[in-house]
Amino acid sequence: MLPVPHADPFSALNTVAYDPSAVALAPALPPVDPNNTATFAHNVQVAQSMAARIQQLAQNVITGVERAFEPTTDPQQTTADMQALKSMLLDFREHLAQTGVGALPLDTPPGMTEQQLAARNEVLTRTQFQRLMGPKENAEVVASMLTAPDRTR
Repeated sequence: MLPVPHADPFSALNTVAYDPSAVALAPALPPVDPNNTATFAHNVQVAQSMAARIQQLAQNVITGVERAFEPTTDPQQTTADMQALKSMLLDFREHLAQTGVGALPLDTPPGMTEQQLAARNEVLTRTQFQRLMGPKENAEVVASMLTAPDRTR
């Protein structure tokens, strides 16, 4: 395979002067109410279709990697699928953050109410926090002992 010359995508920025008068202003659109149920339903639909596409791309990448040494597998297609997957994941993250769909609660496990799930998550979070704070507190004690003046003399 021949090496592909890498072009600097920012090289054109150094040669082109910015002209603010060349920027056309877009017509103002009416604001979209994020609390509108139709808008929210549309955003959920978009998120579901994006998730399905992500799942399809992930499966294509997995299949491409698993069959990498078979003569019928095109490594360029696997690379393109991987790049598309990365791009799609970033777009998906942005969509979830911008629309508020990402703030929806996850489905509760069968047999658990939302309150039980919240209580369980609180206990797990507190336990994890205490587990992680133990070494920090120990390190603080050791650091204070090392920096304290020697009183045994």
